[in-house]
Amino acid sequence: MYIYPRNQQEFANQYRYGTCDKTRVIGQRLERLEQIQKDMQDQLQGRLAKVQQDMRDKIQESQRSMISQLT
Repeated sequence: MYIYPRNQQEFANQYRYGTCDKTRVIGQRLERLEQIQKDMQDQLQGRLAKVQQDMRDKIQESQRSMISQLT
């Protein structure tokens, strides 16, 4: 159960050294880092999909070329 401070002095005693502010800032930084990580992961997934498709296309083209040379 949380008890709210009745006045500024109680608040200062309860959140000594700016712990509440530091925790909030750290939380915001963590959220930002998580968002950056997600964005980078999405970007890498997109690049990977493109590279895989390019490789498939090149393999198919190579196979067609070999088949046409054999016939």
